[in-house]
Parts: sequence; C-alpha cells; structure tokens
Amino acid sequence: MQACELKSCEQAALRLVARAEQTVYGLSRKLEQKGHSLSCVQAVVSRLMELGIVSDSRYAELWLNSRLTLGRDSPRRLNAALCSKGIDRDVVSAALKAALSLEKETFLIRRFLEKKRLFPESDEARRSLRQTLRDEGFSFMALEVWEGEEA
Repeated sequence: MQACELKSCEQAALRLVARAEQTVYGLSRKLEQKGHSLSCVQAVVSRLMELGIVSDSRYAELWLNSRLTLGRDSPRRLNAALCSKGIDRDVVSAALKAALSLEKETFLIRRFLEKKRLFPESDEARRSLRQTLRDEGFSFMALEVWEGEEA
C-alpha cells in the first residue's frame, strides 16, 4: 500500500465525514465503492476511529435523538434500523438505554398507538395491546406509566 493511496482514501473519508456522521460499516462501504482497496479502507477507517472522528456509538446516539423527536418508531424498530446500518447490537442497546428516558418511552407508546390507531376499550383488548407493546420492545416501567395514564 502506497502513501499516496492512503492519502487519497483518507481525503475521501474526511470529505464524507465532513458532510454527515458516518458508521464504520457505511464509511467503509462508500470508500470501497469509490475504488479504494480493502486494506487501505481498513487502515484509514481504523485510524479515524482511533482519533474519534468516526464512532458508531456517537452515530447511534445522534440518530436516535433525531428519530425520538419524531416519535414514530418503537424501540424494537429503532434497534433493527440501527443494526441494519452495521452497528453492533451491544452498541445499539447501550445507545437505546441512554436515549430512552421513561418520559420519552411513554411518549413513544402514545405515538405508536396513535399511528396504529389502537385505542383499546375492553380489558381483554388492553391485555392484548400490552403484549403487542412488549413485543415492540417497550419496557415494563413505560407500560406501567402508560396504563396509569389510561386508567
């Protein structure tokens, strides 16, 4: 690997990072698509990670904060979306835990129900809905708060 190849790959990486936060996987893929060799891409991305310029945990945190403002998705769907971007499950779980306060999660439950047009009337419908919400990744505590609001 030549120094000029590394420099070219690094410059391309920095241009991409300057435009938007990048995941390790996403940046690597984009650099490879631009014709940079795998060994060069790995070296450059590794160095940018060491310097803190590229960070999957920071990307996950920023992405979650943006998505939580919209309040459209359940924790399960947020988790799946971040994992599909090549971010490690442990990193995603930690970011979700940090981003989802009880208040935010309860807000997400209300928005999720509005979006799906789910308004349970009977106790049986409420139990079924509670299971659906658990399947969507909402925590026990958030469900308790939501049920307290509904009572």
